[in-house]
Amino acid sequence: MARITAIIVDDVAQLRQLLRSVLKRYDCDVVAEFGDGNGVLAATEETKPDIVFLDLDMPNTSGQSVLASFAALAHHPYTVVVSGDSRRQTRDLVLDAGAHAFITKPFTSQNVGAVIEAFNASKEAAQSYTALIADDEDIMRDLLSNVLKKQNCTVVHAAANGQEALSYLVNNPAPDIVFLDIDMPVLDGLSTLKKIREISASQFCAMVSAHSSFANVKLAMDQGSNGFIVKPYQDEKIRQVLKQFRAKQAKG
Repeated sequence: MARITAIIVDDVAQLRQLLRSVLKRYDCDVVAEFGDGNGVLAATEETKPDIVFLDLDMPNTSGQSVLASFAALAHHPYTVVVSGDSRRQTRDLVLDAGAHAFITKPFTSQNVGAVIEAFNASKEAAQSYTALIADDEDIMRDLLSNVLKKQNCTVVHAAANGQEALSYLVNNPAPDIVFLDIDMPVLDGLSTLKKIREISASQFCAMVSAHSSFANVKLAMDQGSNGFIVKPYQDEKIRQVLKQFRAKQAKG
């Protein structure tokens, strides 16, 4: 997955250095720093950072002014206001003005970590996926469909065997992810995977099985599977596959 990029805006150099050090622990690259709001808008347009950490009270151009200017940007960064003003009224005002999060000074590593987690969660929630399911059991298809729906993933087709899945892939736009049960009639999952790889080397495919033996997993991976899910389906297992899909996308 691509590293998070950030801009830091604060008139206190020691605080910028501290925040930069904390962000490094969370694999976050600081692409620019400013001692006041001058130049922040132009740098944000140019570098398109994921997150901007923005102090409110600064000389020349204040954090409030910068926050207001972000509304006109096509790329609106995830904006975290960092302030020594801990009043609830101030927090509510900046959130209403377009900030995504608020941290009170002096901040801790945990405060920054919580912001990074919230940012990652917002990215995942905003991303949608399409999927093709192939499983010969109705109840398993329905169960996987329901789990995927909770992960913002739309099932474009649910096939009862590999041949039906293959036919869909040949005649329709490719979904983001194909979930293939290993044990199916007509055409089993591994045979389907082999045929898919003859058509497309890039199609993301995850094998599904009630058996998680090392030999089973290795065979699937050797034949080109991008992931492996053990039944019964669980949210965390699906999230892991979606994470693998995003990582593959990021690599191109």
